[in-house]
Amino acid sequence: MSLQGILLYTARALRFAIIVELVWLFYYGIRSGGWRGLQNTLQRKQFFWSSLLVFYLAALLQITVIRGGVGLASVLGAPHDGSTVQLVPLWYTLQQAKGGWWAIVYPICGNVLWFLPLGLLLPKLWPQRFACGRAVLGVALLLSVSIEVLQWLFGSGISDVDDVIFNVAGAWLGWCLEQQFHIIKSFFHW
Repeated sequence: MSLQGILLYTARALRFAIIVELVWLFYYGIRSGGWRGLQNTLQRKQFFWSSLLVFYLAALLQITVIRGGVGLASVLGAPHDGSTVQLVPLWYTLQQAKGGWWAIVYPICGNVLWFLPLGLLLPKLWPQRFACGRAVLGVALLLSVSIEVLQWLFGSGISDVDDVIFNVAGAWLGWCLEQQFHIIKSFFHW
């Protein structure tokens, strides 16, 4: 994919995420009584991180599954015979490597970078549950496999085990970065 294509997909993802975020804020405002309903700093931080997670997940869904649009026609028109499923680890990535450096860097870095925020955000929202990296790996694996299944169902992409591998690696990297930042932050008493 060209740089122009990447920017187009990113712009679509951001537009969709902004719309979903506005709906989320409206729902949250009604449910909690708005900003004034947030009584303390901890509640405000939780609201901030949960809003960021909603924005991120909406952008991720748009860029990985929805893309140009999904509907009944895309489900009925999708080839559900396995021709769009790649289950051999690293086979597709190695095939792409024959196309030059960009053909391999783009999918690897894209998959890693799109899941990096997941590893950063989960420990912020639920520090006890995601203090262990295995929990982040489990959520990343579940989310990534769900995306691949939805891509297969809607015919919006190739369901590739490599995507799952790189997505989980991205979430793991995000978790590691969050842990390092947390350690540095506590060292300086920020």
